[in-house]
Amino acid sequence: MVTYYIDGSNVCFWKGIKAFDLSPLLNLCIEIKKRGDDFVCIFDASIRSKRYRTDEERKTIEKLIDGFGELFNEATGGMKAEDFILIHADYDNALIITNDLYRDYTITYPWLKNSKRLLKGGIMTKNGVDVLAIPQLKIRLPVEKDIEKLFYDLKTVSEKKIIEKVIPSTPLPKIQETAPKKEIKEKPLPNNESDLVELIIVTYKKIAISIRGNQWVNLGRIKELLVGDGYKVTGRISRLINKFPKYFELNQNHNRMKLTDKVREFVKEANI
Repeated sequence: MVTYYIDGSNVCFWKGIKAFDLSPLLNLCIEIKKRGDDFVCIFDASIRSKRYRTDEERKTIEKLIDGFGELFNEATGGMKAEDFILIHADYDNALIITNDLYRDYTITYPWLKNSKRLLKGGIMTKNGVDVLAIPQLKIRLPVEKDIEKLFYDLKTVSEKKIIEKVIPSTPLPKIQETAPKKEIKEKPLPNNESDLVELIIVTYKKIAISIRGNQWVNLGRIKELLVGDGYKVTGRISRLINKFPKYFELNQNHNRMKLTDKVREFVKEANI
């Protein structure tokens, strides 16, 4: 499976510098998922304040960032999407889907010079239909324009891939009824406040793309990772997070969290 980093803001302007269009990006993301591959799409920090063609596009982008935290992210305020795209792609030796050449970054990332890791695309109109093409990936598809349908299709294909990962296609071997069941020993959460805060931050970092704290993360995912690491987490995770308002901020519905500016001091002191 290949993971592509997508310059979301760039792709939304493939039809023209003044023609913001979310539909090509959604079509592309769906196609990547259908091929069995994965992606991480990163938008500029200004994406929420863009002048969209429709109010539906604005609401959809908010739902993508808030609801698909591992697939869609926005850059931290004051920074560009490419700052995050390039550092992650460099670390993962990954391909980037963008028409940007990132000329200002060639000193930091020498591989950008004549790099085949930058996959360019474009949109042409044929018989009144927009057609998205990325030659290096042999992608050519008509652009579906129904934003609501595209959002639903992306959600469906993403959830399907998650289920396929959890439920293998080959049957699991049968366990003999006489075989003793292994008890799973759960670890209690740290009693020490500093250790507990550190554990939550480390868990947060596994999901969020930036430690600067501007990424809202689903609390259910936080709890899921803690349990997966063997910790016993009872009750609502929001109550645990709410004990440390100095370091963690909850949204109005208490189902998502992000880090406060004080975390930077804590991270520096704890060296995490």
